[in-house]
Amino acid sequence: VQNIAFLVALGRQTGIDCEWQTEGALQVLGTAEDRKAAQDYVRRARQIGMPVEYWESPQIERAIGTAAYEAAFFDPSCGQVHPMKLVSAWKTAADVAGAAVYENTVVQHVEEGQTHVLSTSGGHTVRARSLVLATNAFTPDLGFLRNAILPVQEFVAITAPLSAEDLARTGWRQPVP
Repeated sequence: VQNIAFLVALGRQTGIDCEWQTEGALQVLGTAEDRKAAQDYVRRARQIGMPVEYWESPQIERAIGTAAYEAAFFDPSCGQVHPMKLVSAWKTAADVAGAAVYENTVVQHVEEGQTHVLSTSGGHTVRARSLVLATNAFTPDLGFLRNAILPVQEFVAITAPLSAEDLARTGWRQPVP
């Protein structure tokens, strides 16, 4: 929750509208095993201050118009952001802070240390005290975090924004969850 607030503030500070939509995210569950795991997750999440809610079938049906799911958990702090605008906000903040940003530079090797040394495909060397690996889920391809990150691909359908009338026809009560 604090990270989301920080990123929203970053957009405001840089003057870049990152198109935040914090309407929450609903994870639906179809089995009794999933239900138990979700109840445990929600309990642990709430213990550390996350505003996650556990939903039973009637609440899910009121929210999305189907009784097909046994249970769900809802995180009201989740949402959507325009990824390129968020990257632009980070770039602007880095520029303001005086950071050197080497865009579109292929890094072939990273030597970690108190000062990191990066070797580029153009034969240049970059030395940096801090390093951001902005590689999405492909950081293990560079030899980092091999046992901590697993690339996962997900395919979703996206439509043009729905009018209130079209949204009502879907049975959903709001665009998200």
